Amino acid sequence: MHPLRSARLLVSLVIAGSAGVAHAQGATPPVLPDPTTTMARSITPLSMDAKEFLRTHRWDPSDTWVLKSGVEAPVGVRPRAEVKAERDDFLRKNQFNQATDTWTPRKAEIPAGSTLSSKQVRADALAFQRTHHWDEGQNQWLLNPERTPRMKATKG
Repeated sequence: MHPLRSARLLVSLVIAGSAGVAHAQGATPPVLPDPTTTMARSITPLSMDAKEFLRTHRWDPSDTWVLKSGVEAPVGVRPRAEVKAERDDFLRKNQFNQATDTWTPRKAEIPAGSTLSSKQVRADALAFQRTHHWDEGQNQWLLNPERTPRMKATKG
């Protein structure tokens, strides 16, 4: 880079930077809430919830929290067996696609194939083609018009 250009660039950056600082010095700082009172207000409900949870639950060796015996589940909470069954059903019907980062339905089961042999399939296709023809205009198979049998010429 040419020395004159780099000097111009340096001067421009210094001027732009100092204007931003001067502007920032004139602004009044925002008033922040006192963190001690805010934290105390937000922690109190959490500690109450934690105490209630610990009163009704125990840690199970299977690495999960379970209700203590004699304690009923809160209103609206479904039984664990029902939730597990729903989860297993979802996992059976869906798979995670890492490329799109979404859950996608698994492909439906492929219906059982034909029990005909390849020879039988070929014979069936030939029989169909004898009685039908493909119409390009309508894009479909049409039944062939009935043909009248040809009469052989008789020698007379």
